[in-house]
Amino acid sequence: MKICFIINSLETEKPKTSVFIMTKAHQRGHEVYVATVGDFSFSSSAPLGLHCIGLPEGENPANAEEFLEQLKSEDARKTRISARELDVIFLRNNPTEEEDSRKWAEHAGVAFGRMMQEEDVLVLNDAFALSHAFIDKLYFEELPEEIKLSVYNYQEQR
Repeated sequence: MKICFIINSLETEKPKTSVFIMTKAHQRGHEVYVATVGDFSFSSSAPLGLHCIGLPEGENPANAEEFLEQLKSEDARKTRISARELDVIFLRNNPTEEEDSRKWAEHAGVAFGRMMQEEDVLVLNDAFALSHAFIDKLYFEELPEEIKLSVYNYQEQR
């Protein structure tokens, strides 16, 4: 399978959960790519796509640290992939970690994730559900009544 992970920035990425998942996917034979929310390519005359980075040809990192090091190397493969070529997109970017100069990026992952879902790409976490979570009132209205009452009671006690 072709899997792409959307992160905030390759430069600031650490060998934690996202990179561990990438490494395991690669070790299991999947074609793994990484992109940021600024790497989506959208045009009315072309399919939605991504400018991605993949491991250098023939590399087989033993762990997450090596995987990340190889992604950051000058030998890493840079390529453009059409949404229709991808099987899975993992939305692993954290909107709260975006810098003030990149306010546009806060919701871009979810927006492009929704577009990818419309292209029949499996998007994890579901971009439509994430977009509801951004709007607190709508998100809370979908919760069961007993949870809403607990949240409202907690807020009143503060």
